[in-house]
Amino acid sequence: MLKVWIQFSIGAIIIILAGFKLSKYGDIIAEKTGISRAWIGGIFLAVATSLPEFFITCSSIIVVKSPDLAVGNVFGSIIFNLFIIAILDIVQGRGPILREVNLGLILLAGISVILSSIAIAGILIGNMFSVFSVGALSFLIITTYLIGIRLSFRYQNRNKKEKYEKKKYEHISFRKTILEYLFCTGCIFGGSIWVANTAKQIASETGLGETFVGSLFLAAVTSLPELMATIGAVRMGLFDMAIGTILGSNMLNIALIPTGDILYRTGSIYAYLSSTHILTAVAGVLLTMIVIVGIIYRSKKSFLKLGWDAIAIIVVYIASTYMVFRLR
Repeated sequence: MLKVWIQFSIGAIIIILAGFKLSKYGDIIAEKTGISRAWIGGIFLAVATSLPEFFITCSSIIVVKSPDLAVGNVFGSIIFNLFIIAILDIVQGRGPILREVNLGLILLAGISVILSSIAIAGILIGNMFSVFSVGALSFLIITTYLIGIRLSFRYQNRNKKEKYEKKKYEHISFRKTILEYLFCTGCIFGGSIWVANTAKQIASETGLGETFVGSLFLAAVTSLPELMATIGAVRMGLFDMAIGTILGSNMLNIALIPTGDILYRTGSIYAYLSSTHILTAVAGVLLTMIVIVGIIYRSKKSFLKLGWDAIAIIVVYIASTYMVFRLR
């Protein structure tokens, strides 16, 4: 058992170190290209930070043949990503971070809610509608995600307020930045392999079950890139990039369910999922709605460096975690 935990820790450390570097590369790319930091975080960094979820979704289906582990990791990562916002409040230390961000990020949050709702409907419907053993709602999720990316890009271009008059990275090569970004994504991918290879064994040896391990334990570790990337962004004052990375990663996480559905050849993946995932998914929707309210209301009030929106996030996260544990 000790060997398993050592292997797990090595993968986690690799993910942490690589994830922390991503925020700087995102800032350089934003300055070099003129693309808004919110969109860079929501799409560009989200792809890199979601690599562990992608690999674990694929390996959980192909190697372990466990739809519950794959989808549990997806929904669990979503609620943990949103819990990171409360951590960012403490890191910033100057009141609610959500009042500092671009209102356009509500678009990413709204699309995330739509995607989660479609996934919940898929679990409720099960195998009622499928094409070549792929659930019809998987196609709807992919279509909605692509439309969401398009809408986000057009909105950010139309309402871009950022100006890069003071060039901070003129001395840094754009080509070198891209190569270093790709190196970090490779490290995150490699680290996720270590993590995925130990998750099943941890689930069986601890007796916690695949749904619980996937929804909470494994999800927390695969969200380490988002945690480190957003902490780095906040320390650099890049609040839009930080929150954009979280919301964009959540959108992409939901889009991983169709990937699992395609790979799972026994039938539509929705027909083989535990109903417990609905609880985690609903918690994700509720947490996202709290984020939307926080961005719109822009409260200045805080308690122990936490905004009231962050406190609400913590309460919902702890409550949903406890309920998933009881239902495991």
